[in-house]
Amino acid sequence: MKRYEEAIPYLQEAMSVYPRHRDIPEMSVYHQLAEAYIKIGRKKEALEVMMSLIKIDLADEPAAEKALTLAEELKDSDAVQTAAMQGIYINPYEIKFHQVAADTNFQKADYSQALRESLIAASIDKLSVEAWEVAAQSALKIGDKETASSAAREALKIRPTSEIAPICLERIEIKP
Repeated sequence: MKRYEEAIPYLQEAMSVYPRHRDIPEMSVYHQLAEAYIKIGRKKEALEVMMSLIKIDLADEPAAEKALTLAEELKDSDAVQTAAMQGIYINPYEIKFHQVAADTNFQKADYSQALRESLIAASIDKLSVEAWEVAAQSALKIGDKETASSAAREALKIRPTSEIAPICLERIEIKP
């Protein structure tokens, strides 16, 4: 632990001298500094380092993944959203980024965006029950009964024990 604490000032200095120097992404000073912070239990500082990196390196997928993981662990919803959206920009075919963006938008009551991201996640992985469930819930919230019904039925095809899909279908049947 002490070695990581001793390394931090040197890594910070290297980062300040060469703020855009990235080399091999996972070997960059940003990744090393974040890892040092993580090793000594300072995840908030590690997240700050990764968030600063994804703002200057628009192609560092491992940084977006690490920022997303740290933000989720710290329950920082703004950082989760930023990291997920940056991840989507870097790799639009990674389901995790879309699924997290869908979940975060749903929690923020942005149901149109949650529906969009969940349907993209479902198109990437047609067997993602979570994506279909969020799509069904989001579509229901914005009044799109047809999409809600279709998404709920897809979720039930994949996982007949889904708890969310039958509730969505019930609500569609109940509402005039």
